[in-house]
Amino acid sequence: MPSHVLFFVHGMGEFEPDWSTQLQAQLREHFRSYKRLREKGTDKNFDFVEINYNDVFEEERARWKSNADEAAKAAGKDGMEKDLIKSILDAAKAPTGDSFFQTHLLDVVLFYSFAQVSQRVQLRVADQILKRLRADGENNVPRWSVLAHSLGTAVTAETVHAMFTHKAGGVRLGDAFKPQYLAMVANCSRLLWNKGGDLYRSKARPEDMEGGGTCWKYLNFRHKLDPIPQVQPFHPPPAHWFPADTDPDRVYLDCELPAKDVASANVHSLEHYLSHPLVHIPLISTLIDQPDWISPAEQQDALLDWRTNKALKGKALKKAQDELDAMASDPDDPMAAAFSKWLLYRTSIGRKLRADGEN
Repeated sequence: MPSHVLFFVHGMGEFEPDWSTQLQAQLREHFRSYKRLREKGTDKNFDFVEINYNDVFEEERARWKSNADEAAKAAGKDGMEKDLIKSILDAAKAPTGDSFFQTHLLDVVLFYSFAQVSQRVQLRVADQILKRLRADGENNVPRWSVLAHSLGTAVTAETVHAMFTHKAGGVRLGDAFKPQYLAMVANCSRLLWNKGGDLYRSKARPEDMEGGGTCWKYLNFRHKLDPIPQVQPFHPPPAHWFPADTDPDRVYLDCELPAKDVASANVHSLEHYLSHPLVHIPLISTLIDQPDWISPAEQQDALLDWRTNKALKGKALKKAQDELDAMASDPDDPMAAAFSKWLLYRTSIGRKLRADGEN
């Protein structure tokens, strides 16, 4: 029986059941790429489980699409910023039909702006996690971790926080239910935290003696040219985020892929991130809790192979970099400006270079 459950949490977009099949295969292939892990069959110790919450948004998308003006009035009453409402209305009424409802950036706006929507998403995700954790009985809870992407990082942060600050199914979850590791890819959890207080004081952080956090290690992955995590970036966490008297490197990893490492203009995709050795090697090493099983020589060989055989070069690289640079956001950009850049990314790159199991 697998000893560790890894939940995949998708980002913004249209996802149907089995969206993560290719991503799971990609990660298992990386497990088998390294000699010692392959010999020990390490990937067999993991049960990969996908999380779906797209259905929560479907009803809201339909409401905006069928009656955008009425939905906008409701949004205004709920406190949504006027610039965001205007952006949604402009997209909804676009004659081309290439709107928020096809790019699904609306999901992000709904999650950020409407408490009832984010709460429904949290419940949907928590129910799926707890169903798997309780599948073998309350006294046989497996170790578990999360691999979350894009909007999924905000969903994960808020779900984990809610799971360990409120009763789940009428009971308070004990320490046995706490996750081992949280791996956040293209992390926008800080930007989308709209529940009051400080995200860095939420439960989605490393455990401390006072029970302030929940996981043993937090991994933060971002690409230099990815526009999604650029606004109100997660890194670096403030000093109070780390447990007292703890080496920060033991409980936190931050990895920023350099601007030269581009295999596709869709650098935001989880597939692109997972393909890179600087992402999948520390992820795997953390999950198996064996930092030395992939040797330094193997790591260097894998990085050289990626940069030689997968990375764009010459004019193709320059074209992708220029396109991404044009969508760059400043860390202090207002929300509406950030979403405008995200929409540009979705329509010009994300839809043309689909990945991650998105329909």
